[in-house]
Amino acid sequence: MSNTTTAMSSDEPGKSQPSATIRGLIIRFVLLGIFDILGIWLIVNLLSDGYWPLAGMFTLIVIFANVVFLREGMYPLRWMVIGLSLMALLSVYPILYTFWIALTNYGDGHLLTEQQSIDTLERQTYLPETGAAYSWTAFQGPDGDYS
Repeated sequence: MSNTTTAMSSDEPGKSQPSATIRGLIIRFVLLGIFDILGIWLIVNLLSDGYWPLAGMFTLIVIFANVVFLREGMYPLRWMVIGLSLMALLSVYPILYTFWIALTNYGDGHLLTEQQSIDTLERQTYLPETGAAYSWTAFQGPDGDYS
């Protein structure tokens, strides 16, 4: 029997841990660094353009990816980071953004008070000054019902 074991292997059955090589660690850190640089660049641009909620979502995605790739205990989640990130970005974020828009004055129709909106609608005319206005009457049958 040999007394030597590798640093990343486990003697317990059913519990396997990934073997970490120097080359694998370097590749992981380089790719994570590139991802972080691109993520921070995107977040800064989104913040400067005023897209605060989207910048917040990208910040959470970048932090989540870093935590998953830097902690050895989260090794199984490495396979799901892309899917979970896309799910958060393409389904969870639009739902939260729609909910936020519905409950704030961010929408276009909520910039005026109710009375200002009524006055604006009453000032709008769709008939030219020289145009003819027609009146209409609903058709009434012989029994007095409207059809």
